[in-house]
Amino acid sequence: MKRSGKCPKCGSRELFHTPEVMDRGEGNVALPFAVGRTGPVHAHDYGQFELFACRRCGYAEFYVIDPGALDGGAGS
Repeated sequence: MKRSGKCPKCGSRELFHTPEVMDRGEGNVALPFAVGRTGPVHAHDYGQFELFACRRCGYAEFYVIDPGALDGGAGS
């Protein structure tokens, strides 16, 4: 979807894109939806997601915004 601009399920080009997906953490605090965090104090989110969704059939795909940042979170 991200590259083709087209839904792979129904072929529609009517897509919704959000560059930042939010998640609710402890205490119902809005945090970026990500693969992980480096730690609780001075935390850095790595692998933050963006979303593409088809407006016709509802199919959706998540993409990591910066795949290179995943190396920074390895083993954390």
